[in-house]
Amino acid sequence: MLAALAWISLFAPLLAFSAIAFFTLPRHKTSAGIACAGVTLSFVSALALFIGFAARHFEPFEASLNWLSPGTLRFEFGLLIDRLSSLMLLVVTGVACPIFYYS
Repeated sequence: MLAALAWISLFAPLLAFSAIAFFTLPRHKTSAGIACAGVTLSFVSALALFIGFAARHFEPFEASLNWLSPGTLRFEFGLLIDRLSSLMLLVVTGVACPIFYYS
């Protein structure tokens, strides 16, 4: 559950950017709404991640995905969530949210 929240918090703004770039670029109000929704989703998932992480007594965890596997070689894309990274995720998304809304 916490790993899914970490991935959502990371990729929600990227998905919002992709939707704006490919589908709604000429429509400014729709693009602004999608951008604000992406950052808000990222903040809400970071907040839920921080609360769930605090409930686990700040025990670090990691989540990884297999990115590329040529032959026996394996490249993974992963996240390590510890006390500092969960707090920084909350701070960065919390600051980005009002910036998006006021701009």
